[in-house]
Amino acid sequence: MCPLPYDPVRRDSKDPRQLRYRLVLHAAEHGLKPTARAFHTTPQTVRKWVRRWGEHGWAGLVEQSRAPRNPVRRITTLSAMAVRAVRPTLSVTPGRKPTSSSQSKAGVGCFPNDDS
Repeated sequence: MCPLPYDPVRRDSKDPRQLRYRLVLHAAEHGLKPTARAFHTTPQTVRKWVRRWGEHGWAGLVEQSRAPRNPVRRITTLSAMAVRAVRPTLSVTPGRKPTSSSQSKAGVGCFPNDDS
């Protein structure tokens, strides 16, 4: 059996679960590394789909989100409260043009080359 390469076929497939199912069946018969070579993918990819098939069956062959579960860039509640407390005291709101005509005439603006 000489299956097609995994990634190009997966991208073009309407239902990639079929390809993943064939990959899992091939791995059960031939092993992880021979399956990875036959499907032109890595043993880690084969291992992932075999594990998901074993845990969840057909539903485990659906692609899962790659987004991090706990975003690192999220600020703490305490930091957000500090920003909210300081924001009203700013003379110019970040991202907006100055409202005072004196600031505009003096060349004070939020954007480089701001001629307004």
